[in-house]
Amino acid sequence: MLVMGKEPMSPVWTTAACCAAAGAVGVYYYGWNKRRRGASRPGWRRMDASNHPNHDNNELESLLLQQEQEETSKKKKCIYLDYNGTTPVHPLVLAAMIPFLTVHYGNPSSSHAFGTEPRRAVQAARQSLLNALGASETEPKESIWLTGCGTESDNLAIHLALQSTPHQKKKHIVTSNVEHPAIEACLRALQAQGLVDEVTYVPVGTDGRVEAKDMCRAIRDNTVLVTLMLANNESGALQPVQA
Repeated sequence: MLVMGKEPMSPVWTTAACCAAAGAVGVYYYGWNKRRRGASRPGWRRMDASNHPNHDNNELESLLLQQEQEETSKKKKCIYLDYNGTTPVHPLVLAAMIPFLTVHYGNPSSSHAFGTEPRRAVQAARQSLLNALGASETEPKESIWLTGCGTESDNLAIHLALQSTPHQKKKHIVTSNVEHPAIEACLRALQAQGLVDEVTYVPVGTDGRVEAKDMCRAIRDNTVLVTLMLANNESGALQPVQA
């Protein structure tokens, strides 16, 4: 999900990216540690780049494969139609993430050696997003803000819009009446806090789409933000938004 906000003097692009190098990730599993326990007592063992015997890896892979087969068997009885809500991870995405979930698991903000590769990956991801957006070559990588989820991106974009209009005392926002709770709940909270004076909810038609003319008609002199979900996560309806 990509949201665009605006700060005074400079644009800010925010993306809800699943950053593979976002933090330190350890892989733990429940196994049989006979050498340390001296008996068949269960224990937790830590898997990392320097300590993963082959028989432990095989056991972990077997457990994961068994679990996947059981889940697949259950899902064969139904058809998944909620791809507009969420989708399986694409194999290419998973392949790109695996190194940072198993070997390069350091915090990219760390100053020690374990943070080097994750930090390079984050910078490369930012540059890739800038290229996809058609940004100029002089645009700094820090213009891309990586967030933890769509809700965080939505909230950040709304708050940036409010902060970029400090001269506007009574702030008005326009949205639709079928927005995601990440937007709706945030706007209601801002109203309750007195940070937003009024919100106009433009109704959608029977096809789940708003009329562009209705959105434009709702804009006032004190409107600081128009926020509209491009693709509805429940109905799949695409709003009449042009690039």
